[in-house]
Amino acid sequence: MRMIPKMKQWSLRNKLLLFSLTILMLAQGAVIWLAMDSMFHAAEEVNEQVSASSQKNAESFLRAASSAVAKDVSSYMNRAFDTPETMNAIVEAAIANPDKRLSRDELQQLARQALEANKLVSSAYIQFEKNGYDGADSQMLGSGEHTTSIGTLETYWVRDGGTLTHYVTEDPASKYSDTRNDLGDREAEWYLCSYETGKTCIVEPYLYEIEAGKEVLMTSLVTAVKRNGQFVGVAGSD
Repeated sequence: MRMIPKMKQWSLRNKLLLFSLTILMLAQGAVIWLAMDSMFHAAEEVNEQVSASSQKNAESFLRAASSAVAKDVSSYMNRAFDTPETMNAIVEAAIANPDKRLSRDELQQLARQALEANKLVSSAYIQFEKNGYDGADSQMLGSGEHTTSIGTLETYWVRDGGTLTHYVTEDPASKYSDTRNDLGDREAEWYLCSYETGKTCIVEPYLYEIEAGKEVLMTSLVTAVKRNGQFVGVAGSD
């Protein structure tokens, strides 16, 4: 006798029930998939909105912070520039009027007083070209710490803690050194910038050997000293 398949033995009711359950499971699966897909896209949209909002807030915060820092730095630099600009004005006036010209000793003390008056700077200096100040380099040899071995006037004061120390220029040619450091900057950029352009300069931070074995990181604020529009030296601070 041939076996009748079990499926055929099921009643119509059971078959309809099975078919309904299958359809229901498929429908539930479709609903779950659609819900998950909708949630995924909604999450993506929310994430994009949050990211955009966070980025906007971060940019706004950074702009505000950088603006505040820029104002502080600008204010600091302006006050630091008071030292070289004041010295420059006095020196140029002295050069322009030989009858009231300051002596080299007085010019050395001018740089010291300018440094003492401005706590924002660590040094103050006035340095000249050959015969750039009084035209008397050869006569002034050996006249003091302000006069180099070739007679040029170069005075350089440094704030060392609570003490102001004057450093003698050992090599007057060092202010023309164009040797490059590891960053590609010239060693004497603090002088060469104004020397070449005749303008006020702010020099990139650099390591400077103020004495044998002693280097400090500094930036220079330098003004060009002129006589009749011609460059004759610099007045600067670090």
